[in-house]
Amino acid sequence: YYPDTWYADSTRNATFIPGNTYTATITSGIKTLWTNHTASEYSWTFKTWPDLNAPWGLNNADVVYITVSGTDIYLSWWQYYDSYWITKYKIYRNGTLLTTVDVTPTWYGPFSYQYADMNLDTGTVYGYAISAVDIGGNESLKTPISFGTTSAN
Repeated sequence: YYPDTWYADSTRNATFIPGNTYTATITSGIKTLWTNHTASEYSWTFKTWPDLNAPWGLNNADVVYITVSGTDIYLSWWQYYDSYWITKYKIYRNGTLLTTVDVTPTWYGPFSYQYADMNLDTGTVYGYAISAVDIGGNESLKTPISFGTTSAN
């Protein structure tokens, strides 16, 4: 003989996109050795708030740190924050979009990011700025420009 067991089924760790509509259902009931009876099922529809705000930086988040090694320039920066998720960072070199770095949204880090711009011209000054883009497509303001000069031969 097994005692009756109450159960409830649910979806965990769901990712909800801002501005989308979802339906959730909770099923509860009693499981015994002889039955699997569904006592109740509840459903409701909800819409997430649209993400209208651009990401923002805190403390030193609006600074791009530069390290130069020969003709390679290494960038590092602190994460930006948002009401929902940061999904990518855009890196600008001399005012032009150089690349986009996709990131996996998490609540627990990483809290800093890096990028290597390699095999650049010798003895040249390069200016870099970064912006963050959230899951709603909102882009933050660019960081102030940080400069690095590659080594002359």
